[in-house]
Amino acid sequence: MRKIIFSALGLLGVLVVSIVALPFVLPLESFKDDISLAVEEATGRTFSVGGKLSLAVFPDIAFEMNGVSVGNAEGYSSDSMAQLSSLKVKVSTLALLSGKVQVKELVLDKPTFNLEVNKDGKGNWVLEQQSSGAITAKGNAIQENKTEDAPAIKGNASGSAAPTLPDINLGNVKIIDATIKFSDFGASTQQSVENLNASFKLESFASPFTVKSDFVWNGQKFATSISVNSPQSLLDGSKTALNFDVSSNSIKTNGGGDFTLTLGEVTSVAANLNIKEISIHSDRIPSAKKIDTPVGQQMALATTSPAKPKNDKGEKKGKLFELSKDPLDLSGLKSVNADVGLSIGSVKINDVKAGPIALAAKLNNGKLDFNLKEMALYGGNISSTLALDGSSKKAKIKPSLTVSNLKYHELLEDLGILVQVGAELSTNINLSTSGGSIHEIVSKLTGKGDIDVNRAGIIRVDPKTYLMELAGDWGGKIGEFISDKSFEALKGRDARLQIPLVFSNGNISVAGLDLKGPVVNAEGKGSLSLISQSLNLRMVPMLVASVDGAATATNVRGVRVPFFVKGSFAEPVIKIDEEALAREMAKQGVKAGIHMAIQNELKNSFGAGVETNEFTNNLIDGIADVVSGGGGKKEGSGDSTISNAVDDVGKTIGDIGSKIGGFFSNNKK
Repeated sequence: MRKIIFSALGLLGVLVVSIVALPFVLPLESFKDDISLAVEEATGRTFSVGGKLSLAVFPDIAFEMNGVSVGNAEGYSSDSMAQLSSLKVKVSTLALLSGKVQVKELVLDKPTFNLEVNKDGKGNWVLEQQSSGAITAKGNAIQENKTEDAPAIKGNASGSAAPTLPDINLGNVKIIDATIKFSDFGASTQQSVENLNASFKLESFASPFTVKSDFVWNGQKFATSISVNSPQSLLDGSKTALNFDVSSNSIKTNGGGDFTLTLGEVTSVAANLNIKEISIHSDRIPSAKKIDTPVGQQMALATTSPAKPKNDKGEKKGKLFELSKDPLDLSGLKSVNADVGLSIGSVKINDVKAGPIALAAKLNNGKLDFNLKEMALYGGNISSTLALDGSSKKAKIKPSLTVSNLKYHELLEDLGILVQVGAELSTNINLSTSGGSIHEIVSKLTGKGDIDVNRAGIIRVDPKTYLMELAGDWGGKIGEFISDKSFEALKGRDARLQIPLVFSNGNISVAGLDLKGPVVNAEGKGSLSLISQSLNLRMVPMLVASVDGAATATNVRGVRVPFFVKGSFAEPVIKIDEEALAREMAKQGVKAGIHMAIQNELKNSFGAGVETNEFTNNLIDGIADVVSGGGGKKEGSGDSTISNAVDDVGKTIGDIGSKIGGFFSNNKK
């Protein structure tokens, strides 16, 4: 028996020594070509190992390759798709003999990945299927027989058992100093992530899986941490916890929630996520606190069309956007079913603040229901819904938007745009449409909406800056002669703007724009076409002798200055309605003549005039409307000029004076 035991131990010793010596006996360098050929046969990409190749099997299986390069596909700019300084793998031999996979070390050192999308939209990471079902290495040393395609993995949704992952333990698994370059030549965009370091921790698929990383993107260093409570539970179709944290000099966010994944013929995802805070800082977004002078678009009233921009062919163009007639493919919505809820405590982008925010989205069989339940923003709230049915060739869409009491001037100021007028914005829009292309969807857009700007008023008293923003340089010059006290009188006087909208087959009708406020009232109507991107509006602002604001600016008197807004979205043209302005001048001239004639006759007859009040003003306005209605041309006649109107005014005033004089003369008899 003793001899048998010693013989067995001796045999085991020889076996161990043979295993340990195996890597030193085998000519590993000769396997480089075999490995390269096998990878190339499998992937269609060249593969080379330019450096050292080593292998050990005891006490752990250790494998190392240096100078690894994976070639790129034809038609891409980079020669290689991936390069690695070294790849190290160490797996526990004893654990492997017991049916477990314990990865003690897996290190990718200085890898570089060149990811590209060509003009046809194809990524270089998409591997071509090989024509041969067998992979044959040099000397037939390596052979893999063709097998039938494995059936799709089905999760709990199909009734079959979810796959069980092997017992794997990850130890020192990391990526060191990686570079990822991404180029989309169709969209002419390039991005790169540099100095990427990542570590992975997983004791088993039933325990938490954690990934920590740091990298540089757009000149900013980021640190991230993502943890999944149980990878196995994802395949089981049960709920698992997810937590994440992202921070850098420009962004900070963290949150978590629960996540459910069901693998089947159609993948299903359910998530309920909660983000505590999102904070973003970017020097590209100006801050109002850093701006010394107010910023605002200077608008000047134009009486002629501005120079039209030209494209490369020298042709005139006037569209802001193109409506594609290409078929709209929404079939991808059928590949995933999702039920996602998201809540965000607060969002801050530089000085712009929002929150809390709550939204929900459901996707089932190509039908999407999106609901922005709440987004608190500057004293107001924004909510929106979108019902999208993409299950057929022609999509059906029903969007809605509600904005209530948004103090937009505070938002603009935090964006870095100092404004002189403040207001609360409210709107309610409900639309519906359908179509197989963007053009068809817009052309069938129908619905109703309204815009309500309330509590609008002056919040600053710098007349020069305020008038310059409204009317350019000449407005600023006028503002130099206006005292701040004049603007102080307008503070606290509110204006209100109401715009009802009707959407019909891609056109927007403005039935009755109504502005009531101090100094200026306005009316307007017209239409806008989203298809031709054209404007056809007529506005009639009225300068009124009242500073009481929207509350009492109903029966005020003033001078109207009508104008048209025509042209295209890209090239709007504002033009004075000369014909209507001539009639307005005639009407105002008649009113002034009546006032003057009455006062003169009263003074001549009784030695004193009559006090001007609301009653006398309305009475004289009524008389003037009747008189001036016969003195000038009717609206739309097209043959009245300012000179004709002035002649009519002079003649009419003379007639009025004679008639009033005769009236008083008859009374004196």
